[in-house]
Amino acid sequence: MRDIVEELRIQSYKSALHCIDEIVLFYADDGKIVNWNMQTVSELFYDKDDMSRITMQDLFSKQAAMFFEKGKQDARGKAVQMPVYRKNGTCFPAEVKHFIIGNEYAFGICIIKNIEELLLQQEKNRSLQEELNQARSAKDSFLANVTHELRTPLNGMKGMANLLLSGNLDSSQVDTVKTMMNCFDTMEKIVTDILDYSKLAAGKMEIEEHPFAFYPWVEDVMKVHRGLIENKNIAFESNVDSTIPSHLIGDSYHLTQVINNLFTNAIKFTTQGRIVFDIAVQSNVGNQWELLFSITDTGIGISKEKKEELFQSFVQGDPSITRKYGGTGLGLSICKKLVSLMGGTIQAESELHKGSRFYFTVPLTADTAIVEEKEPEVEKPHVIHEETKSLSLIKLMEQLALCIDFESYEKAEKIVHMIKDMTKGEQNEISKKAFRLELALRKSDTNKIKTQYLELCRTCNL
Repeated sequence: MRDIVEELRIQSYKSALHCIDEIVLFYADDGKIVNWNMQTVSELFYDKDDMSRITMQDLFSKQAAMFFEKGKQDARGKAVQMPVYRKNGTCFPAEVKHFIIGNEYAFGICIIKNIEELLLQQEKNRSLQEELNQARSAKDSFLANVTHELRTPLNGMKGMANLLLSGNLDSSQVDTVKTMMNCFDTMEKIVTDILDYSKLAAGKMEIEEHPFAFYPWVEDVMKVHRGLIENKNIAFESNVDSTIPSHLIGDSYHLTQVINNLFTNAIKFTTQGRIVFDIAVQSNVGNQWELLFSITDTGIGISKEKKEELFQSFVQGDPSITRKYGGTGLGLSICKKLVSLMGGTIQAESELHKGSRFYFTVPLTADTAIVEEKEPEVEKPHVIHEETKSLSLIKLMEQLALCIDFESYEKAEKIVHMIKDMTKGEQNEISKKAFRLELALRKSDTNKIKTQYLELCRTCNL
């Protein structure tokens, strides 16, 4: 009875062996093959008589055959890629493993997996990926070029509309021109979003850190949105930590862009209640300050199901939002990528019909080159010292000169934008000259760029 059970066990092992898709070979100490499965015959074209005569060395090249010598036991069980030769002399790429049975190397088991189709598929996938990358690159380049070209006539139309407002217009005409300006602003926001998205997708967006006066910058950011919030009869609150240094080093341009995007959403989706803007210190070690920015509203809110998709491209909380409120669905995706590039993280808390809170952290450095001046009142961050402004303007003009010399016009345009923000209001002439230089930069008109840059320098008394 015991012999019958043992025979059945052996037969079941043999049946299982023949069902395996890989080649399985049993070989003796001298490399002679003593047993094999059916896959060996179909893959290698050897019949039973052939298999009893060949050795492991006949299946592999001389170099690969060394793999099976006694002294190579350190490779046991490891997968090694090497060619395996058939009876007709052809070969195929294979993944080979071998195992030694017994401490004295009585015999070994070799498992051979044909990976020819796998490698062909990998090569095909590689080619497809290269084609996709080229197509994606062409698309991103097209988007960047088209949106850049759109901005030039758009800025021209905005400039003409501004000139119209300075003329003798009746109230009806003023309303019409203001409506035009609002349309231009909306179009510019969409064009900018698409341009930024294409740059981020192509990995061409760069973070440029520079010194800036923190409290005046905060006031400028709030000034842009305060009027819009009050026009909707929504309460506006702001809380700025007074321990934050008055002069920091960071990318204020992209920081403003993120905050503007979040403010725009809060204003768009809030019809009553309030909007709160907070800036707090998350952590501080030496000159390194991690700030926490948050914008809280009492707007329409977002459902739990949609919250996970918020920071994806072309996604909004509800499809009906696009129809009702407009927008590309790119704003939050751009915010997430920009914050990540600046070394921070962005998150959202929201409850449907109750409101939302978007908050993000960004690491900044205290500017020790400027003597720290204590702000007299946190409530009045708009106080700007002329000496500080002049120093910042000189630094920006120096950076601008370098960008123009090296024809880095995109960077130059960002710096001009910061100069405009810094000098608007009481230094209107500088702002006008900066605007003309900005138009020249967008057209990449070398002669006009140099002319307008010199005009700006003369106006700044530099």
